[in-house]
Amino acid sequence: MEVFAETPPSLPTLPDDLISEIFARSDGKTVGRGRTLSTFWRDMLVSDDFVCMHLFHVKARSTASFVHFGMKGPRAIGSWVIRFNADSGNREALKMPFLRNNQGKIEVVGSEHGNIALRYVSDGMAPGLIVWNPTTCSFSRIDDPMHHAGLFGTCAYAFSYIPRSLDYLWLYIYKQSIVDQHCCLTVYSTVSKSWEIEVTCSIYVQVLDPKYVVHKGEVYWISWNSRGVTRPQCIIRYSIAKREFNYILIPAPAQSNMTRLLAHFDELCFATVQRAEGGYRWLLWINDEEEGTHSWRLWTEYFGVGSAEYPECFSGEDIITIQETNQPRNWATNIVGTRINICRVNPNTNTRRAIQFEAAPSPFHVNSLTLNVESIVPVEGSHA
Repeated sequence: MEVFAETPPSLPTLPDDLISEIFARSDGKTVGRGRTLSTFWRDMLVSDDFVCMHLFHVKARSTASFVHFGMKGPRAIGSWVIRFNADSGNREALKMPFLRNNQGKIEVVGSEHGNIALRYVSDGMAPGLIVWNPTTCSFSRIDDPMHHAGLFGTCAYAFSYIPRSLDYLWLYIYKQSIVDQHCCLTVYSTVSKSWEIEVTCSIYVQVLDPKYVVHKGEVYWISWNSRGVTRPQCIIRYSIAKREFNYILIPAPAQSNMTRLLAHFDELCFATVQRAEGGYRWLLWINDEEEGTHSWRLWTEYFGVGSAEYPECFSGEDIITIQETNQPRNWATNIVGTRINICRVNPNTNTRRAIQFEAAPSPFHVNSLTLNVESIVPVEGSHA
């Protein structure tokens, strides 16, 4: 009897756009493996269109992590980084893109599109500005322009992507002398690959809060008229497209010694603190812009817990708050410990949920809390 081998059924062929959509909904490691399959797959999975599509799905899934940056004591210059999962609250491994020593200092400038902007200073090394993608473990470094300024150098750094682009900007605002009436602005772009010519800022750009917000292609800082003023009077805005400064006045009812800028979806928010019976409460104001005019309306309020709690960033409808508390001295080791308390506060329902309790055997204070997503956005700008 003649035996014929059975022909195996052929695998169905999926359209390229469908395969691209499947990869866009995958995690960064899966995309990285797909790029090693062939030249065709690599070219498709590194294109700007695919990277933007993947970033869109990552943000929609809310697969963000909270990156906590701490500093050991008010007089110490050493610093380190801890990362937490946004959903489970578990601590995750984190590999920094440089070697850290006890004299090193990490300053977090910001985070956008899954890339974290850092300023790193270490003993024996020139200070540098680093853009780092924790998902792909890639990073890019440029020289820090601060050494060009005088002793009264930095007013503010900022890091922002150009709207509808994978290229980004570094902004550096500073004064060369304390007697200068104007600040200077210099900009680094991944398009030009260099620091552009310095320009003189408007006269109202004076004392800026280093914590900024990027919203709809504009960078916002809280501003004071002078260092002797305790309450901020306006919010400075810098248009990335127009390359010009403007400002938004803060109404008297919203002025406070303790303030924060927040971005909530399509709205710019301003948080202020007021004393209340049994503690204090945060008031959230929303800025309404119509035909070039700005007005503030009170959105909601909620009560704070602990003197060190303050709003840092929005994650969906929740505000992520963080505080540190000193633990009792361990007399066996003579060490005073520190505990980090992180919780999510919903200002609409005034409910809160603890997501992490992290203890450390040494005293330190919280420096900042940054929201990050797991993206594959390149660290050196667009591929094009």
